[in-house]
Amino acid sequence: MTSTAVIEPVRSREYITFNMAAEYPLSKQFVFLLELYSNWTWSNLLPYQATQGYQTPETLIGILPGIEFLATEKLSLSTGASIDLAGKNGVHKYTPMLMATHAF
Repeated sequence: MTSTAVIEPVRSREYITFNMAAEYPLSKQFVFLLELYSNWTWSNLLPYQATQGYQTPETLIGILPGIEFLATEKLSLSTGASIDLAGKNGVHKYTPMLMATHAF
């Protein structure tokens, strides 16, 4: 006797991300950076998902202020910190950032 298993598709979260950034030159070598970031996730509640596990929806909105140093025409160094301001079902955190960019 053989049995047939029914395989249901695994559905992951649905995502929407919205980011907006601005730069303001302070001098020839320094630029002020400001970014607003957000992320929304949700799960569709369908009857078969009760056996697949439920993923909690999360919402997050934050800002990332920073400063950029234009070392040469092709090299820049940036530093700042992302600060989570508001959200639901998530962890609010502070994340330092450091980045080097080289244009070829």
